[in-house]
Amino acid sequence: ANDFLSIVENNGAWMLWRDLAAIAPNRLAIYREMAEILEQEGKVKELVEILTIIWKVSSDKDPISLKIAKNYLSLEQPDKALFYLNRISKQGMSPETYRMKAGLERKLGLRNQEIISLEKAMELDPEDAKLHKEYLVLVGEAGLIEKQIATFDSIQYNNYDQETLFDIVTTHLHHLHSSEMI
Repeated sequence: ANDFLSIVENNGAWMLWRDLAAIAPNRLAIYREMAEILEQEGKVKELVEILTIIWKVSSDKDPISLKIAKNYLSLEQPDKALFYLNRISKQGMSPETYRMKAGLERKLGLRNQEIISLEKAMELDPEDAKLHKEYLVLVGEAGLIEKQIATFDSIQYNNYDQETLFDIVTTHLHHLHSSEMI
């Protein structure tokens, strides 16, 4: 794999993939090894190129999609990162992945999608106080009072400590006041 890295570093990843078909029985294993080396060396651009090829030929795309998204995020390319997060199956998503997705949607000005992503994160982790507060702020700023009230009603009975509960209540009241509901 080390011998092939110079080809990859000179924008030849796809050419190498085609050429390896004739000489290597398991080119996917070679590409996975190259990906590990590139990751260790911090060569993110080349790593994304290799991971993209692996993603296109792999049957289990979820973990590769997440890895590509994280690398695009580090390259400050939120649109491409979001593209790969959107390719992850529902079963492959976690609260953290939905939060990452919501953050990218926020950067890209996709407020409705951001709200949906946070709702899905809350479905998977209904006890996360920080997530609830983040969601209350988002829907409060968006003026979605019904969602804000419904969310507050559903979380006020969680087993939060007094400080956390006070923080959530004040956030809720602040956004109700901002929308002139109180």
